[in-house]
Amino acid sequence: MKRSLILSVIFSFIFASQLYAGIHGTGMGGIKTVTSEGPADISRNPALLGTITAEKSLALFATARAYTLYDSDVNISSNIASTDVDVDDPLYLGGSILAAYAFKSGSSTYGISLEGYEGNLVSHETGKQTYSGSVESKTKKITINPAINMAMGWDTGNNSFWGLQVILGNKYETEKTEEPGSKTENINQKHSVELGMGYNYRDAKTEIGILLRTGTFSLEKKTREKDFTSGVSDSNSTEYWPKYDKGIQIITGAYTKINEKTGIAMEFGYRFPVIFVDKSLNDNDAVSTVYEDTIPVSSKGGVLLNGGFEYFLSDTSTVNSGLGYQYYNAEGRDDGNVTRLSLSVLLWTVGYNRQLSPGSELSLLLITFRQRGESMSRFEDESYSFELDTDDTRYAFEIGGGITRTF
Repeated sequence: MKRSLILSVIFSFIFASQLYAGIHGTGMGGIKTVTSEGPADISRNPALLGTITAEKSLALFATARAYTLYDSDVNISSNIASTDVDVDDPLYLGGSILAAYAFKSGSSTYGISLEGYEGNLVSHETGKQTYSGSVESKTKKITINPAINMAMGWDTGNNSFWGLQVILGNKYETEKTEEPGSKTENINQKHSVELGMGYNYRDAKTEIGILLRTGTFSLEKKTREKDFTSGVSDSNSTEYWPKYDKGIQIITGAYTKINEKTGIAMEFGYRFPVIFVDKSLNDNDAVSTVYEDTIPVSSKGGVLLNGGFEYFLSDTSTVNSGLGYQYYNAEGRDDGNVTRLSLSVLLWTVGYNRQLSPGSELSLLLITFRQRGESMSRFEDESYSFELDTDDTRYAFEIGGGITRTF
């Protein structure tokens, strides 16, 4: 029997923050296609780079998870035995940086940035689960997600701007689990590339933006080492295999000033469904071996809706706020095993921007979000049935700050 529940496999795919560290647009619910953030546009709509008038500009920004509240419920049942599972609140520490530089050459602006890839640059999480009141499983996970982004934007005249971008993402994750009788270490390595093309049109009061991305092409490798207290140990590793686990995404947005003091923005995005092959390493306690599963996964796609407003307190300072909503779902099937997962994220953002001098701006940001993941995994054959239901809800607060400088 294969025990390819693939919960962690798909959750690592869909549990991804879509916010990029930034200034004005991020404060308005995570807007990406309109309202330039200077060099931070490298990872947003690259066409916005073409709107930058400064010869050189630099952005330094940092975010950190300030607090996380968990509400988790796990139920396991089978036709052989029923198991009660208690999940302790994990301890999560994480943060990210954005370091971006852009320079102008003729009618074009070029830029490069370093930041966390779709989430925190570095995170550390520990947790504990108790089965049937006595059996404990402790986990510790460390994840590093650096991304190097390169982009160019240019002015084509008539208030129109175009842009191209290349996003190179990397992920290194190690997870260690201790449970009675054994210790396990899982290592996941992933290298991704995504291409984007953007357009922006603007006049004195209005902007329209479009961002088209190719989806994510990646190479992934997994390793598992299992040590038993009996002295037996086993390990296995997959080869790097290709994945296209995020489909084409299109985002369109608009911004307008409704009066001299107030501007509003709205944005809608859709990611198309894809089918891809994933791999999972599992262990068979009966014979103390680690084996590999190949799992077909169907991503049903996802939607996002962002919107917000900004208010000009003075000629040198603004406040902005907004809401964002994202929804994804996916399904995996493998030899009698069916897993369905869904993720919804609702976030609220508040930002403050102040011009310190003609060439520098200070930005502060607060992000509050509710992230809910639901999953159902079921296995059934002629003699055995097993079902796992998980409901994981997280309420989190992130704070950020940074400076943009033009030369």
